[in-house]
Amino acid sequence: MRAATRRVQALDVVRGLVMVIMVLDHIREFWTPTAVQAEDVAHASVLVFFTRWITHFCAPTFVLLAGTSVFLY
Repeated sequence: MRAATRRVQALDVVRGLVMVIMVLDHIREFWTPTAVQAEDVAHASVLVFFTRWITHFCAPTFVLLAGTSVFLY
């Protein structure tokens, strides 16, 4: 039987934060009443553009942290 190991809380917190940001980006289209493309700088607000921009880093970060968790396990 394998001995119990402690989880690294920071990895779980950051991975959870990344998942929340991705969820907000995926449901953004249902919340906004206008049909504005988030990448269109001329029409999108700064907040919408920033949330769309930051999500480009979420998937690689999630995969990196998942791989780190598997390695530490």
